[in-house]
Amino acid sequence: EEEDVEQLMQVLQSTEIRNSIINKYDLINHYDIDIDGKYPMTNLYKTYDKNVKISRTEFMSIRIDVLDECPQTAANIANDISELADSTIRRMRKDRIERAFAIVSKEFEEQKRKIKEIEDSLNVLSALEVIDVKSQSEVYSDQYASALASGNKRGAEEIGKKLKVLEQYGSASLILKEKMFEEVKKLAQIETKYVEAKIDLEENLPNKYVVDYADVSERKAYPIRWLIVSVSLFSTLL
Repeated sequence: EEEDVEQLMQVLQSTEIRNSIINKYDLINHYDIDIDGKYPMTNLYKTYDKNVKISRTEFMSIRIDVLDECPQTAANIANDISELADSTIRRMRKDRIERAFAIVSKEFEEQKRKIKEIEDSLNVLSALEVIDVKSQSEVYSDQYASALASGNKRGAEEIGKKLKVLEQYGSASLILKEKMFEEVKKLAQIETKYVEAKIDLEENLPNKYVVDYADVSERKAYPIRWLIVSVSLFSTLL
């Protein structure tokens, strides 16, 4: 995409990559910049910008051209600029990704804590034999009626106690189960974000793909000797 290409070009032309190349190849001495001069760094950057050209091609890729007195150095600089793109982008993304992962991790743990609290409450109700309110209510009602019909007062009292417990905690059980369903569904959504954030944090995938690495040029790109000779000859004749 055009936006991706523009963003990558900005990274390749960034001060971080430029300074990395300058330091690695000691370009201030390589370019014979007068360190004691008035504007040594300005001259260095101007020379760098003159020798290093980064442009977009018609095929939505990026071309890096480097001029240097040594063809091998020119090729090495071009390849290093390309390689530095990944580490620079990773550094730029690292802080944002780490903060995003910390936020989603906290949210993930908090959601698991909520579910654990609901589970604990349901376990307490389960110990009171409040498990399936609807079916238990139907069964206990039938048993209570049968006990009364058969004159089993003791059995009716026992079943009556269960009905009271069910009446007291039944609505809470239904609410907790409904809440558990919603919170588990929410946990699944948060877990998806958590996994994605963790992959972003741990991945080391390239942010660019190299079509062709820079080759060592066999011929000079500049100055062109035949052109100089032609201009000189033309000037002499004139």
